[in-house]
Amino acid sequence: MTPQIIITLLLNGLFTGAIYGLFASGLTFQLGSLSIANFGYGSWLILAMYTTFFALKIWNVPLAFVVLVLPVIYFAAGYVIRNRLLVGGSLNVQILSTIGIAMIVDGLIILFYSPAPRTLGIIEPLIEIAPGIRIGAIRLTVFILAAVLLVLFQLFLQRSHLGKVIRAVVLEKETAMLMGINSERIIGIAFGISFVLIAISGIMLIHLFPVTTSAGSSYQLMSFLIATIAGLGNMRGAFYAGLAIGVLNAFLLYFAASFVTVVIFSLFVVVLILRSGRTAGMRHI
Repeated sequence: MTPQIIITLLLNGLFTGAIYGLFASGLTFQLGSLSIANFGYGSWLILAMYTTFFALKIWNVPLAFVVLVLPVIYFAAGYVIRNRLLVGGSLNVQILSTIGIAMIVDGLIILFYSPAPRTLGIIEPLIEIAPGIRIGAIRLTVFILAAVLLVLFQLFLQRSHLGKVIRAVVLEKETAMLMGINSERIIGIAFGISFVLIAISGIMLIHLFPVTTSAGSSYQLMSFLIATIAGLGNMRGAFYAGLAIGVLNAFLLYFAASFVTVVIFSLFVVVLILRSGRTAGMRHI
């Protein structure tokens, strides 16, 4: 195995891992910062991928329109789910409710889009950055966009008035309510924003990978793995963990493609055992 192959695998793994980090950031924000267990995360991601495919290939909708409209729809869906279906619910209620919603979403995908696998069929152009070293142009674009989005989200939480209010509610919900802040409404808005990350991730993912109705559980587990490695609520850590998983996945696909799933989710079990009892109550933001 030549150094050129190693560098190529490393770079493309990093670029693919960026999108893993992006969609896992939404989950770790929900779990760690908002204390909401969303077991329908993978289904919503698959819905975004199918919707983007049909918008671009069947309905001939411009990509710019999809990028503008789909996140708004997802924000509204997230807000309604939190403040109409999950408000005041215990952890058990959250789990059962989000699983039920996921089943509805899966059913809607099959009803409106059919269970057939879909792919945009894009032949990714390669950029030769050095002799024998090529990187995917789409993956490079996704890497840059994912990094920029997460930086902007962090700046939004740190600098904007709404972001500071969200942080205040996350850290001291009862105190924020005493100060006149409608904490439930703010949590609903924050949950809606996390759904925006799902929508954007789905739009990016369909440009890289085909989508099937059964892929939601894999993306869900991948998100849990990354969130667990990073620490619940640690969005920056989730991005870095996503990069690491992307690199691992790239090398596994090259050396032992048939063992990718086994290795990835064995790692999930090991990390879960090692971090058991240490992630509860974490509220990085």
